[in-house]
Amino acid sequence: MRRSRRWVAGTAFGAMLACNGAEPETESDGDGDGDGPRAESTGAMMDSSGAEASVDEPQELSRADGWGLDAAGDDPFVDRPDFVQCEIGWDVVTGGFEVDTSVCTYAAFVQPTLVAIEAGDTLEFRMQHGALDGDGQHGPGHVGIAFGEEIAWDVELSIPTAAGEVGGTWTTDRSMEVGTPMHLHVHDPEGITYRMLALTVTRP
Repeated sequence: MRRSRRWVAGTAFGAMLACNGAEPETESDGDGDGDGPRAESTGAMMDSSGAEASVDEPQELSRADGWGLDAAGDDPFVDRPDFVQCEIGWDVVTGGFEVDTSVCTYAAFVQPTLVAIEAGDTLEFRMQHGALDGDGQHGPGHVGIAFGEEIAWDVELSIPTAAGEVGGTWTTDRSMEVGTPMHLHVHDPEGITYRMLALTVTRP
């Protein structure tokens, strides 16, 4: 089984506001230029436009049409082959991001996170996949998600494996700014279809 690093939070993160009905104070970045609130100053979840998002509902970390091919030097997954063919075989289908590994033989994509992530937030990643029904002589399938250079979640798919879903929910112990590179990794020796179902963050 290939290594899988997961983040485990030491403490839960909670945003608390005063109960006296007063408006919360806005903190600047400390240089007096009035650039507005920071996500870390109030515990608010901020999206890529700087707007405050809900703190108790899942927030999308990605756009279906936001994925682009990952450069070899930026790919944090170590099983990348010397030759990668993935000019076609991936697209947005009925609102979801889909990859066909019969055409895209090694899928490595990247896009910046749409909202900020704080330590203690809950992350969820799920993908749907077709059936892997080969003999398994060419190794397992592999699905994973990483933020920057850190692999947050990954799994090997044994062969044969019935069609279904893979993914996980975990609590992160690190904070990440809006725009952190987010890497999606999919490959297998059989050639099947994968579709993104969820890639979200929720603040407790």
